[in-house]
Amino acid sequence: MKSLLSISIIALLSLFACTTSISQNTNPNANTNKLATTTTPSSLTFSPNNYKTITQDDQSLVVRAFENTPYVANPTEPDYQVMNVYIPESYFTGDSINGYTADTAPIFFPNGVGGYMPAKPMTAERE
Repeated sequence: MKSLLSISIIALLSLFACTTSISQNTNPNANTNKLATTTTPSSLTFSPNNYKTITQDDQSLVVRAFENTPYVANPTEPDYQVMNVYIPESYFTGDSINGYTADTAPIFFPNGVGGYMPAKPMTAERE
């Protein structure tokens, strides 16, 4: 269980550690055609009580759902620069799902991007 949570947290923090903000240089003596780049620290705040029940094909799965979480400090496209993370509740209680435990479960990141087009994050429910 700890390794799945650790991998998920490391993956999320990796996204946050790479965030960069760009601001226009306002110094009148500087070359104004250049942009100053600075690293902006980000943080994730997850609510441990944020549960969502998903029903697919007459089966229920209780997950801890963390939806619409920004992955940049100052998003320029807030509708698109967010992610959804779903962790089955069973992994927090030491249970298994189809033989997978928190230590052995694969991590799945659904991707709704077609080619190089922008896409809003996908959810766990089928449409």
